[in-house]
Amino acid sequence: MKSILLSFALICVISISSAFSQVYVSTTPMNKVAILEEFTGVRCPNCPAGHTLLASILSSNPGTAFGIGYHPTNSSYTSPYNATDPDFRRAYLDAFYSTPFCGTSRFMPSAFINRREWSAGEKISSTSIWSSSVSTITSESSPLNVGLYAEYNTTTQQLDVTVEVYFTADVTDAVTLYVALAENNLIAEQSNGGTSYVHYHVFREALATEQWGESITGSTTTGSLFTQTYQFDNSTANYDMTECEVTAFVRNATSEEIESGNQVDVAVITDIKELNKPVITLYPNPTNETSVLGIVWHSTESANISVYDITGRQVSSKNIILQNGYNVHTLSNLINTELESGQYILNITGAQESGNVSFMIQ
Repeated sequence: MKSILLSFALICVISISSAFSQVYVSTTPMNKVAILEEFTGVRCPNCPAGHTLLASILSSNPGTAFGIGYHPTNSSYTSPYNATDPDFRRAYLDAFYSTPFCGTSRFMPSAFINRREWSAGEKISSTSIWSSSVSTITSESSPLNVGLYAEYNTTTQQLDVTVEVYFTADVTDAVTLYVALAENNLIAEQSNGGTSYVHYHVFREALATEQWGESITGSTTTGSLFTQTYQFDNSTANYDMTECEVTAFVRNATSEEIESGNQVDVAVITDIKELNKPVITLYPNPTNETSVLGIVWHSTESANISVYDITGRQVSSKNIILQNGYNVHTLSNLINTELESGQYILNITGAQESGNVSFMIQ
């Protein structure tokens, strides 16, 4: 993988006014999502332990905690061991891994947990408080929700991302939006990890290119929606989009804290026919009675909503009318039976198209 930091000219940003209806974001008030910005390096001997802890936290908090790995250039820990390894360093990250922004000192492994100061003047935190900090964040109500969808076309080599921010409470402070592309399953030598160490959540590009986030314009009062779209040309970087994810999160410019965020895998389109496939999103997932199902359908027709458990047994079936375009439904209104805790698949079948989404009930 070439270590090329693409020119910002390759990233095109288009703003859309908040007048349009939401598709990917829930309008129901929710708790905050924890965003862990991990500072790590291939020459850091203690960082594999940090990676293991991060993986455990994400596994224990599905849908409510997301991580992204930062390899800044202003650290001796981040330079690759040899020329054949991918170079994960990105200069964009240096401003975050600098004093006094991160605190009075820098070290690895470390992380920002929603960029909160967990002690006076210290945003950067050691692994010892990661889990408890995530629990604190996810127990707090959020004034906004973040939803997004990312789709990559292998023919055009273009990544298209749509981010929606819905305000469930009035926000009077200025807020900014971060959108980052990360890649998984990258092989590079790691101190205390060997020559074929597998790296996850590696920051690749800032799609919202401003250092401190892109300004969220327009109304930020209760019920307001802000939508932003991004295009990224992958023809030079050649990231493996089947291993990529996009993280979006909102910064409060006054407190410097991250209010909330979200993360999705990139959907890779390999066939032109797939461009007209339905888009089905469910948030939050794991689900509750207020989880919202967003459906992009390409015709107006009757469709069947069927739910199957992990054994393949149908546990619910209901017919609804889907409109050509955006459809939003509360999950509880589509399921005609009470479901026990577990993993399920929701199928949507119409005459012209079909799709599915998996979900978990805890």
